[in-house]
Amino acid sequence: MLVIARHTLRETVRKRLLLAVVVLTALFLLLYGVGSELLARQIRERMLTNVDTALPLAASMLTLMGFYITSFLGALLAIFVSMGSVAAELETGTILTLAARPIRRWEIVLGKWLGLATLIAVYLIVASLGILALTRWATQYTPPSPVPATALLILEALVILSLGMLGSALFSTLTSGAVVFMLHATGWIGGLVEALGSVFDSQAMVTAGILSSMLVPSDALWKGASFYLQPVTVILAQNASPLANPFVSATPIATSMLLYSGLYLVACLLLTVRRFAHQDL
Repeated sequence: MLVIARHTLRETVRKRLLLAVVVLTALFLLLYGVGSELLARQIRERMLTNVDTALPLAASMLTLMGFYITSFLGALLAIFVSMGSVAAELETGTILTLAARPIRRWEIVLGKWLGLATLIAVYLIVASLGILALTRWATQYTPPSPVPATALLILEALVILSLGMLGSALFSTLTSGAVVFMLHATGWIGGLVEALGSVFDSQAMVTAGILSSMLVPSDALWKGASFYLQPVTVILAQNASPLANPFVSATPIATSMLLYSGLYLVACLLLTVRRFAHQDL
C-alpha cells in the first residue's frame, strides 16, 4: 500500500495541474501579504487613537478571509486530484500495470488515497502557515487557535477527496468532477441557508441547511475551523447580534458532526473499495 502511495504522490507531483495550483496559491499569498501590509499601514496612519483595537479586529477579518480562500483552494485541489484517481486510469488502462502485480485491489484504493491525502495535507499546512506568517508580519496579529482550525480544513479536504474517489469509481473523469463539485457547492449553499434561517427564525431553512450538511459536511467543517480563528470579542459580538456573519460560526463544531464527518470519509472509502473490487479492468 505504501508503494502505491509513493507512486501516486510522485505521479501527481509531476502533473501540470499541481504546478498551476501552486502558482495560483503563491499569487494569492503575495496579494494577501501586500493587502495586509497596506491595510495595516492605513490604519496606523489614519487612526491616531484606538489603533490597538482596530488593527487586531481588521487582522482577524483578514485572517478569516485568507483561511476561507485556502479552504476553497484545498477543496478544489481535492476534487481535481481525485476525479481521475480511478476513472482516468481505467479509461487509459494504466491501472492494469498495478492490478497485475500481487497487490490486492483494496490496497490500490487505499494507497492512492494515502498518497493524495498526504499531498493535500502538506498543501494546506504550507498555505495556512503562509497566511499566519504574512498576517503576523503585517499586523503583529496571530489568531487564537490556528492548529485546530488547520486540522479541520484538512479534514474537510479529505472528506471531499474520499467523495471524489467514490465518484471516480462510479463515473467518468469529467462527470465525477462535476458531481463532486456540485455536491460541495450544495453543502456550502445549505450552510448559508441554515445561517439565514437562524437569523430570520425559520425552522424550515435551518432544517434544510442541516440536511445539506449531512449530504456533504464540508461547510460545517469550515465553520468549525472559523470558530478557532476568531478572537473572543468577535465571538461575543456575534452571539449578541441578531445579524451574525453567515459565513463563519460563533460556536465550536459539535462532536457529533466531527464523528459524522469521520464516518462519512470512511464510508466513501469502503464504497470505493467495494466498487473497484467488482469492476472489470
